[in-house]
Amino acid sequence: SPESPFSESHAWTVKGFFSALVYRGITFGAKILVRDGRVYFDSLEAFQSAAQSYSERSVDCIWKVYGSAQCKRSADSAEPYWMDANDTWPKFLEEWRGKEQFFTKLIHLCSQSKTRDRQTNKIRSRFPQIGYLTGYLLAVDYFKHGLCPKPPLEDVAECIQQMNRGAVHAMQRLQLIPSYPVMRNGKPNRKHIFQTASDRFIDLFQALSTLVPNGPLQDSGFDAFMLEHTLCKMQKMKRKGIYNFD
Repeated sequence: SPESPFSESHAWTVKGFFSALVYRGITFGAKILVRDGRVYFDSLEAFQSAAQSYSERSVDCIWKVYGSAQCKRSADSAEPYWMDANDTWPKFLEEWRGKEQFFTKLIHLCSQSKTRDRQTNKIRSRFPQIGYLTGYLLAVDYFKHGLCPKPPLEDVAECIQQMNRGAVHAMQRLQLIPSYPVMRNGKPNRKHIFQTASDRFIDLFQALSTLVPNGPLQDSGFDAFMLEHTLCKMQKMKRKGIYNFD
């Protein structure tokens, strides 16, 4: 759609990047998106004006839209998004546009870079509410819209290992990697990062690719991102009692 932050006319602009941040960090699953389908805003004021027409928490943000509530999702994050998009996006594109590292560098920019707040003078995340998982999904958006080169399988596998979320949990259920180690209090240490998770993901992807060569799997657009998404859905269906790994 021409009114998408990922369209050719907007993707490389600060306005487009700002809108992409708002989409993944604020409005994903919220009424402003579900009811109106609006994803592109050409200024901070345009978003704030649109948000004022919604009552609860401005845009009715869904705190647990990506699973557990990691942080308080709020429309207030739009202001630092706008400021830091202006500060970082042109320089980022100058260095990484068209390069293989675009995907992983975008995740790092969105989820791990820091800056000094202009009002409080304290160090903060450049883009509040955007953690590693949300940064990964945003980078996938850019790839799926043909805006960046396909990242190496090894890079995607490393991202999945670092996220340590649904895909990793599903691989545990499939007995490809061990269960979480137990802490002294008897509870599993879910923050533990398995250094073999990326290798097992690569093994699984290559096994599936070999199993159905030149067939429906490839015709469906099967790639590492589809496998990660499928594993996440398998784990979610397991939690809801819809699917059994046995």
